Amino acid sequence: MIAIRVAEGDADLAAWIEVRRRVHPDEPAGSVERLRELASPVRLLLLAEMDGRLAAQGLADRSDTGSGFVAPRVLP
Repeated sequence: MIAIRVAEGDADLAAWIEVRRRVHPDEPAGSVERLRELASPVRLLLLAEMDGRLAAQGLADRSDTGSGFVAPRVLP
């Protein structure tokens, strides 16, 4: 079963960063503190679990051009 939820607490944000680091190991992933600084009412951070195990994360936000931006990242 797949469960998707909003990443809210520090443990969720750390898991969100973990997925980013594992999917894109050569890119900076930031910190929990930085994710909190970037928080806004239109920014959405999601975590997905499959059978209780971390499987993916995602980001939805406004882009610099005024339209939308999404970035899903799925663990292999």
